[in-house]
Amino acid sequence: MATMQTPLRIGTLILKNRFVMTPMNTNYSDANGCMTPQMEEYYVRRAKGGAGLIVLEAVAVTPDTRNHGVQPMLCDEKYVPAWSNLIERLQSYGAKVSIELAHFGSEATLAPRASASDVSRFPGVEVEVLTKARIRELQEAFVHTALNARMAGADAVTLHGAHGYLLAEFMSPLYNHRTDEYGGCLENRMRFVTELLAMLREALGPRYPIMVRYSVDEFVTGGRDAEESQKVAVLLEQAGASAIDLSAGVPNTYTFTNPPNGLGDTSCMLIEKAAAVKKCVHIPVICANTIRHPEEIKRILAEEKVDLIGLARPLLADPDFPNKAMAGRDEEIRPCLSCQHCFRTLDSGRTLRCAVNPETGREYAYHVIQKQTPKRLLVVGGGPAGMETARVAALEGHTVFLCERADRLGGSLVAASIPPNKGKIADLIRWYEHQLKLLGVKVYLNTAATPEFIAACNVDKVVCACGTDYMRCIGGSDRVSVLTVIEALTEPKRVGKNVVIIGGGASGCEAAEFFAGEHISLRWTGKDGVSGPLLYERTEHPEIPVEHNVTLVEMLPQVASDMDEFNKELMRVALKEKNVRILAGARVERVLDGAVHLIDAQGQEQHLAADTVVLAAGLMPRQCAAADAEPAGDSVKPGRIGDATYSAYALARRLFED
Repeated sequence: MATMQTPLRIGTLILKNRFVMTPMNTNYSDANGCMTPQMEEYYVRRAKGGAGLIVLEAVAVTPDTRNHGVQPMLCDEKYVPAWSNLIERLQSYGAKVSIELAHFGSEATLAPRASASDVSRFPGVEVEVLTKARIRELQEAFVHTALNARMAGADAVTLHGAHGYLLAEFMSPLYNHRTDEYGGCLENRMRFVTELLAMLREALGPRYPIMVRYSVDEFVTGGRDAEESQKVAVLLEQAGASAIDLSAGVPNTYTFTNPPNGLGDTSCMLIEKAAAVKKCVHIPVICANTIRHPEEIKRILAEEKVDLIGLARPLLADPDFPNKAMAGRDEEIRPCLSCQHCFRTLDSGRTLRCAVNPETGREYAYHVIQKQTPKRLLVVGGGPAGMETARVAALEGHTVFLCERADRLGGSLVAASIPPNKGKIADLIRWYEHQLKLLGVKVYLNTAATPEFIAACNVDKVVCACGTDYMRCIGGSDRVSVLTVIEALTEPKRVGKNVVIIGGGASGCEAAEFFAGEHISLRWTGKDGVSGPLLYERTEHPEIPVEHNVTLVEMLPQVASDMDEFNKELMRVALKEKNVRILAGARVERVLDGAVHLIDAQGQEQHLAADTVVLAAGLMPRQCAAADAEPAGDSVKPGRIGDATYSAYALARRLFED
């Protein structure tokens, strides 16, 4: 029976354990596609964390195929030295290294685009439909890049046949509408890849590991389903693939490639489909996608569902996941929230970041070191910024006190963990509680930061991480029927039948979905075609009563505008289907007795029945009693979890600079 520590052979490779870091775009390379110190240190940190195999992010096989402005390149020998330096360092920690080779086809975010057929999610773009001669050119480009990867010292190469890029486009009936020998039946659609595998085998030899990554389910009408993916695996093994790496989706269904928290409980969502593939082949099968907990991994390996466990976002949150899991230190693994902060940063054109791990992408510049002269620090506030400040300061060797006026740690995270699909935030609170205990931070609950308490602590510095208050600047908002969103979520019995929520950002939308109740549930099944809408099954549960009539009022033209693209789409559908009334482009003028007076998007006055009004907009930083306190998190500027943790991390590192 395999365990996490059991070695595994792939061709000439012997992996030291069953953990694989699967490839993720980072935007860490430079404008010429070259390695940078930022990229190098990011990967080295994951090698230190214990991953047995690291699959480096997709490199372009031609200089003109790019999925973003700083696409990594390995299509020319001039790139080899920098990649070899990185690979050498990764291997020094016992990790084996594969490089993912990619052409982005018609779904490349930047022109030019080429594919099996003229199909793309981008309307009106020019797509080169590849001739047989051009197919051969691109196959040779893959081979040339693979040789460069081997020259750089890579232990293996991985063909990127997933997520709707060029190889996937030939493989999938969604994109491939050809009528020649490269289209039609599955064997023909696989021809580009099977020919490429034969060419790679001739160039690299019979034992050099060649892995193929593809989507076990594309979650799209007209695409490949899990049953056909089993046949794909058989053809790949016959063509010479050494291992299979299973992912999911195409660009229109990235919601299923990297499931956001709004998708619901997606734990191990691909494992059964991957297990069906494994039964069809005799080569190792890797599977990732929402595998989060060591207990899940133990079960998957014990039941021989797959051979190797792929981790992507969990290694952003905690690069030491493999080492901690193998040592039985489960409580010490910092949890991934599936919050999409990582994708939000990439989609905005910046570099990859993680909401819960401020060091991700900053390894080349930041690391915690013990200070020569330990100091005494008081942190006021037990929310994300306060807990992160205390954690980092304690790691540096300081004596740290933390006071929190509530009866538990978490601050605003406590309320944030209550709405549907947000339970992972409670896992983060538990992680911080455990870390502070391990580090010896002295925590005082139900304790206000009075001048007397601050003086009694006798500290060198005070950090104010007191969070925010909701401003009651609307007329009548001082009524007892008006609650903040935090009060409403943590004390739901105070909320009446008719609820008006003011503020249609993330917190307002999540509260609206919570108070809409569980009378209606949705099961997300995929999307329609290359660019169509979400598909889902709606179920009514008449046995569950409808306790609230919910109205969501937002000044902007649409609600959820501050959410990431994945959760935003899910949230807007969920609110509609759960009968939340949305008044966008509206402005609340005054809260009345049992009603709200507003001006709607057409400039008309409306009075809404309101037993309870919930404030979910308009934040103001709190202050603490120490005039010279250093602010952190929302006490600097209200923001998201990632803003709070980074603000706190950066502050803690410079508080007592030697």
